[in-house]
Amino acid sequence: MTQLSEKRSYSTISSRTCSEAWAGSASSSASASTLPSIRHASPHLNTAETSQPAQQTRAAQQKNMAAADSLPLRSAAMALDDDVLRAALTQFILTKACVNAADEDVYMRFLEKQAGSDQAMAVEQLDSVRVVAALITEINGEIENLGICGLSKLHSVCWIVQAQARPAFRVQKKWVVCSVSSLTTSECVLLGDSSEWSVDVSYMAFLRMLWMVSHIDSIEYSKYVLFVNSRPSSEKTIDSLRCIEQSDVYVNDAHITAYMFALRYVCATLLDTIETYTKAGARLAGPERAGPERASSG
Repeated sequence: MTQLSEKRSYSTISSRTCSEAWAGSASSSASASTLPSIRHASPHLNTAETSQPAQQTRAAQQKNMAAADSLPLRSAAMALDDDVLRAALTQFILTKACVNAADEDVYMRFLEKQAGSDQAMAVEQLDSVRVVAALITEINGEIENLGICGLSKLHSVCWIVQAQARPAFRVQKKWVVCSVSSLTTSECVLLGDSSEWSVDVSYMAFLRMLWMVSHIDSIEYSKYVLFVNSRPSSEKTIDSLRCIEQSDVYVNDAHITAYMFALRYVCATLLDTIETYTKAGARLAGPERAGPERASSG
């Protein structure tokens, strides 16, 4: 079999880590399944900034509200039809297998050339990669918006989770003050190199799903490596890819569903958290927020 390229922008994670990711997603999906519809509503994250906005100075409130004016109110990605997103993720998994079997840059250039010649399969593969990339980009953008709006603690927590190599979150049963909400909790998740962040365990579903969507490339690369290692050493790469395409295990419906739920849950939660915070700040800012003309018209 062709030697796998080692030139990756992401690292290989172990089979145990893959299992942890899927297991964590399954339990998180179950714990978050009380939502009426993830496409239309999600719980905002309770933060010190959202729960206690009165602690801010009026100048800070107005600065954050001004920054929030330029943010999109809702997500275009959230409006994707279930069937469209499921089809895109299915094709994305197959496309990533092809990418991981070759050099990524070379294969993507090949796809672009084929798509330019109106090759239907190449167009589908490119579209699937672009759909997932757009979703990840949007999530990363909303994480940046947390910092813009003044939710700096939650912004830091998100980046810590994204930087973690594994989806293992250590839980401690001890009365502490949550680093994000500033509320006391008897059970927390420890984050950071020195466990310097103690986050209420109610954030667990969000943390696990954020880790998954942030490491989707690494997960798919590791899954491909595991599959290749399970095949006969004499098998040609093209034959391995055919087996992948026909495999109900590799293109697993449960994994696709987990990706769908995680992408939507993370995006919706970030959007709703920002919206809740900005609305609370706008109410506290009072008439000055509306401007002199609108304030006097009342």
